[in-house]
Amino acid sequence: MCRRRSFSASVLFGKTTDKGMYEKRVEARSYDVPFKKLHRPVYWFHDSFGAGTWSDRHCHEHWGELAFAKSGYFVICTPLGNYIAPPNVGVWIPPGLEHEWYLPEAAIDCSLFICPQVLAAYPSFQAYHALKLSKLLQELIIFLAGQSHEYTPQTSRLVEVLLDQLPLQSVLGSPLLMPKDRRLVALCIKIMKEPESNSTIKTYCEQIGMSERSLARLFKEQTGKTFGSWRSEIRLEHAAKQLKNGENVTEVAFSCGYKSVSSFICVFKKKYGYTPGRAKDGLN
Repeated sequence: MCRRRSFSASVLFGKTTDKGMYEKRVEARSYDVPFKKLHRPVYWFHDSFGAGTWSDRHCHEHWGELAFAKSGYFVICTPLGNYIAPPNVGVWIPPGLEHEWYLPEAAIDCSLFICPQVLAAYPSFQAYHALKLSKLLQELIIFLAGQSHEYTPQTSRLVEVLLDQLPLQSVLGSPLLMPKDRRLVALCIKIMKEPESNSTIKTYCEQIGMSERSLARLFKEQTGKTFGSWRSEIRLEHAAKQLKNGENVTEVAFSCGYKSVSSFICVFKKKYGYTPGRAKDGLN
């Protein structure tokens, strides 16, 4: 039985080449599986994809999906919001939820399709959410990904352990607010990875092949926020995490793209109601 997804070439947003052309990316037809209903409680994948790969927009009517990457990371996009899933995070996509996924860098996909009946006793698995996966569960998924889909006594026992462990994982925060446009999703990921960047909107628009007016309009329409306010919030959230880890206020300010410490303190206090110094000392 073939378990690989099929592919078709698409021109999608990626890095610009020296000639100013956009790189050709690969789009994965992720819904092209050889069955309509799962013949086992769990069906696993082990596929490698290049940086910049997008899936088609699709949904699974008869099973849920635990999106999980052994290396690289997923960005799962749905009408309910987006999740970023590095190798220690899985994203549960319940049956019937339309979604697509994006891989900002090369990744090994070890996602699972799971029959919803085996998790029916757990209300959280009726909803879209992200899970922090234990080392045990990560290793279980990675091991199963290399096995045949015809269950052996050993794989059957491992699947039972996996299904016992899955409801015990910690649920992570709410989905991220992002636009739906693929070019803007890729841009948002770039900004989240490089919060210190002071690139202008004009520069970003040149990179993604979009006018400044279109970027402003689409961002506002699809998120309810302006691009500038969204970018500022991402920087502040990144700063709050750094301060919580005990990093120096001045260093945090500059690492998050602020040109002066005083402007950083002012914006931070306006958002959180306390100064970065209090955040660093755990006094908020």
